[in-house]
Amino acid sequence: MRDPHTLALATFAVKASSKASVAREIGKSRTAVSLYIDDKYPADPGEIEVAIRARYDRYACPHTSQEISGPECQKRAQQPKPFGGRAKQSHWDACQSCQHNSTKKEQ
Repeated sequence: MRDPHTLALATFAVKASSKASVAREIGKSRTAVSLYIDDKYPADPGEIEVAIRARYDRYACPHTSQEISGPECQKRAQQPKPFGGRAKQSHWDACQSCQHNSTKKEQ
């Protein structure tokens, strides 16, 4: 089953350019992109979805104002609480309450 957010990213990217362009950018074939978007992808879509999110799920980190990918954001948010250094602690604290943190626990 396709992830709705990832499908939206892929669909938007294809509409902005082309299936062939998206395929080149994520390192997959044009056919794979087409099959994924048309919900006819014969295999587990996990691998292609990771490639799509890594390329297109990007935004400015609210804490650093630098561009970050969705997967990198989630990796940072899920790390254990750091020790040694206010900067690391400050960044980790910001991740825990960030709007982009999909693992955030409701309080």
